Amino acid sequence: GPEVGLATYHLVDRQCELVTINSLLERQGIGATLIDAVRAEAVKAGCARLWLVTTNDNLHALGSCLQGRATIANKSGAKSKH
Repeated sequence: GPEVGLATYHLVDRQCELVTINSLLERQGIGATLIDAVRAEAVKAGCARLWLVTTNDNLHALGSCLQGRATIANKSGAKSKH
């Protein structure tokens, strides 16, 4: 099918940093699919941690993509499950 998104990631020391997520179509589950694909690659590589740094400028996408997939820590270190 057509290319509708792109994720970039960096693997080092049993950790995976999800660097970018880009989706050409909104509200289609593309971001969540990309996160799942990167997670699968991280598991294959033996990573113990998958992490990303993001902004809160698209809260709908952030909530949808991370739902059930993440523990979110804010600047103060407070954590919540998503």
